[in-house]
Amino acid sequence: MNNLSSVNNDLVKKWYKLTLAKERKKEQSYLVEGEHLVDEAIKSKALLKALIINERELERYQDLMKRITNSVPIYIVNDAIATKISQTKNTQGIFLEIEADTVAIGDLLQKTQLVLLDQVQNPGNLGTIIRSADAFGYDGVLLSQSSVDPLNDKVIRSAQGSHFHLPIVKTDLSLKELYFELKQKAFTIYATALRDDARLLDTIEFATKKVIVIGNEAQGISEESLLNADQLVTIPITGHAESLNAGVAAGIVLYQAMTKS
Repeated sequence: MNNLSSVNNDLVKKWYKLTLAKERKKEQSYLVEGEHLVDEAIKSKALLKALIINERELERYQDLMKRITNSVPIYIVNDAIATKISQTKNTQGIFLEIEADTVAIGDLLQKTQLVLLDQVQNPGNLGTIIRSADAFGYDGVLLSQSSVDPLNDKVIRSAQGSHFHLPIVKTDLSLKELYFELKQKAFTIYATALRDDARLLDTIEFATKKVIVIGNEAQGISEESLLNADQLVTIPITGHAESLNAGVAAGIVLYQAMTKS
């Protein structure tokens, strides 16, 4: 175990900078915080780079520490450091630095059940959608260039560990290029849309090889998604609400699409 006491330590500075997307990309790693996420990461095949524990919580996390392999360094830090690198108001005093998973988009396109996020901006919604995709057995999640970073701390906390269960790729391809690749692999593309020409969700028999497209919270799916969708899908609403939150709507569609294929 290594003891750190200064917030000016180079490692501490690096962990603090991992709150920024550009630094996560540069370092090819990210930080997760809290007992549940640390436990999920240890149980998964995530590549662990460092375990960080507040000295006040050493006794509490003895069992978690024992499950860390000897190749992963453990750092014991004080309150000042724990507070500096924490992204929560009430830190649980345990963190993991994890190597970012580098899944090639070509590998993801070999799968059969995918979710595509078209300009989804809200971290909480993205995390909820990732969690739903994981829960309902999808093979992976694709994000358009303009979607929020999937390694954003709020996304990770909202997904509750699903990052460690399925591949998530934020593509460098334009949506036009991405749809070309998907069609080359014979995916059927279903896009959610509040439009008169969209079919009601409960009337559709979904293809086995499919992509479910979820759009931006305010604007919906992009023009490129409208042009490339094989089928537009809408959720029947019988009450008085005009629409549903993107995360809630996605969960309903993802469940139905998996059970009716």
